[in-house]
Amino acid sequence: MSGSYLTAITLNGSDVYMAGETNAGDYAHIRGTYWKNGGSPVTVQPADTSLSSFAFAIASSGSEVDVAGSAKGYMATYWKNGTPTQLGNATIDGSYNYGIATSGLDVFVVGATTHNNLNVATLWKNNLPTYLTSVAPLHSMAKAIALNGPDVYIAGSTFDNIFNNNTTAYYWKNGTAVKLNAAGSKGGWANAIVVVPK
Repeated sequence: MSGSYLTAITLNGSDVYMAGETNAGDYAHIRGTYWKNGGSPVTVQPADTSLSSFAFAIASSGSEVDVAGSAKGYMATYWKNGTPTQLGNATIDGSYNYGIATSGLDVFVVGATTHNNLNVATLWKNNLPTYLTSVAPLHSMAKAIALNGPDVYIAGSTFDNIFNNNTTAYYWKNGTAVKLNAAGSKGGWANAIVVVPK
């Protein structure tokens, strides 16, 4: 089955950038893709162009377009103007990118990577990883990021196992975790975040 869908949107001045995937017929032909102002699709691929790719987030500043996603579904990757950089590991559990933001020359990407046999919420700043929580035996994942001056806000969740049981919504401000679930809640996800300066 062929088709396309969107996962993210951002603005750069009057330009609108959207990211998602296009599919030429099967899983092996899924390509991370972005569009500028609804124009022709631009695909982003890993260095091994035989692999599928996925685009989950997009940021743009000046003439640069940064796309975060994964290659073959489990290798965290981001693309700057189409050039791929693999951020996470490619073990059986893999690594994933779900959010991206830029500030000047700095690129911030969030997702999860396998660390000590756990999926751990991870922030990469200029390709260097920082693990956001020490929550063993829980897994965690970061899904979105927003910047406000020097402050870095990240939304995500913790969960018991790979089946996402007993999830708990969190956000992190400058690496400090804040639990969002109300008492008695059976679970929750934090998948997006925005900061409105006062």
